[in-house]
Amino acid sequence: MAAGDYSAAARQARILADRGDAGAQALLGGLYEHGEGVPQNYSTARHFYRLSAAQGYALAQHNLALMYGLAKGGPQDLVLAYMWAN
Repeated sequence: MAAGDYSAAARQARILADRGDAGAQALLGGLYEHGEGVPQNYSTARHFYRLSAAQGYALAQHNLALMYGLAKGGPQDLVLAYMWAN
């Protein structure tokens, strides 16, 4: 895989994410949030961050808190934003 090949990274991460790998789920969340290698989709980003965050992956918890706080990918929920940030 060449450096900067986000499409290949997304394909490989999806395989691991489907197996429950929290790091791969967080990576996919970031790829979908920023539209790198996949179409930008905040709802899908929130989904993958949530899967990863539920496993205790700190970066995903942080990013999910931001998405809830900024109403990216769904309605704003400041209680959930605080919960995941804390």
